[in-house]
Amino acid sequence: MITQNYEEQYANALYRVFKEGIKQSNRTGIDTLVVQHQYFYLKDVANNFPALRGKKIFPKLALKELIWFLSGRIDLKFLHNHNVHYWDEWEIKEGEFKGTVGKTYGYQFRNFNSIDQTEYIIKLLINDPLSRRIVLNLWNPKDLPEMSISPCVYDYHFECTPITDNKYFVDLHVRSRSEDSFIGCPYDFCSVAWFLNILVSICNCLQNNNTYIARDVHFTCDNFHLYANHDMQAKMYLMNFEKGLREHLFDIPIIYSDTLKENWKVTNEVWYINNFLANFFMSGENWKMFQLNKYETPFDKIQASVAV
Repeated sequence: MITQNYEEQYANALYRVFKEGIKQSNRTGIDTLVVQHQYFYLKDVANNFPALRGKKIFPKLALKELIWFLSGRIDLKFLHNHNVHYWDEWEIKEGEFKGTVGKTYGYQFRNFNSIDQTEYIIKLLINDPLSRRIVLNLWNPKDLPEMSISPCVYDYHFECTPITDNKYFVDLHVRSRSEDSFIGCPYDFCSVAWFLNILVSICNCLQNNNTYIARDVHFTCDNFHLYANHDMQAKMYLMNFEKGLREHLFDIPIIYSDTLKENWKVTNEVWYINNFLANFFMSGENWKMFQLNKYETPFDKIQASVAV
């Protein structure tokens, strides 16, 4: 079992890329250093949020993006309304999907060949928690030609472990086919932690028979790479990390606010997931209840050009 916290695991993964990475070209035109099969164990994400502190990141961006996915939206309007713009380069400029990113991420969450996968996994968690088939998969060959970008993180597998007859730990196993180590990976840590906590919270709200407790995320990256234009910034991060390690800046966990952990309220009793999300996430300012408590990064923001 890995004993390092997520920050140490991430820093060691970057060290591994610099030490073992093989230089490869790719479709972006920016060379990468690549290692295969990088695994991260994000322990107890209900009480220790995996937001890196060796560089400044913005965890709520990952939350806004995830709510966009869960709502089944593919248009950029929602993201723009919430000041998220890093998807703009993937906007389709003409045709049927103009102003969207096509049938990627959010579309597959809610309409994988006419199947609402989000509703499917929630029903399984509630009705058959010991199932080994609680899987949401975004890799849909039928729709790939109509995606502006194919999913990088594409597979989410939820597993329940019984504590008592009606109480379960819930773990999430995540698979990424291609992981941008410096820009994408830190936000994916946040996203998968949000996803596990949100799904568990929804299940606890929608029925009274069982109790679910979010536990661990197991995150496997197949192609884990560093873009050449991120080389110096990644080395700056590692200098920050070493300084933080010496000063014990990573010893205190980042926790969720009590709002998320204790005061989740359902505003619509209709439990079909599309209505639940429409009435809870998409109305008013409800999504703002997700916030980090006492989160402060000890280091400055590191600027880097985005390449994915």
